[in-house]
Amino acid sequence: MNCKKCSAPISSGAKYCSVCEDGKDKFKPICPYCGSEMSKGKAQIKGTFSSFLIFGFSYQHLFFKDKQGNKSKVMKSRGEKEAYSCSNCEGLFIPS
Repeated sequence: MNCKKCSAPISSGAKYCSVCEDGKDKFKPICPYCGSEMSKGKAQIKGTFSSFLIFGFSYQHLFFKDKQGNKSKVMKSRGEKEAYSCSNCEGLFIPS
């Protein structure tokens, strides 16, 4: 399937075009765990003042580790990404 606005290919099951973002304003994220509507926000990695006093400037990253033990960096230190949170089951979704 192709986007009606920019003709870019859209993968099966996609709710809006990732190239021109046509249809994103109508997108309602649904939690894959419990089916509730999720809230849009930002996921951030930030230090706190107390951790600064104890540890100084620490360089923190958010990683994902799969069952085989392979790690991949999700977010860099002091990074920020669009994210969706479910208030029902406390699920968090951070699109890549």
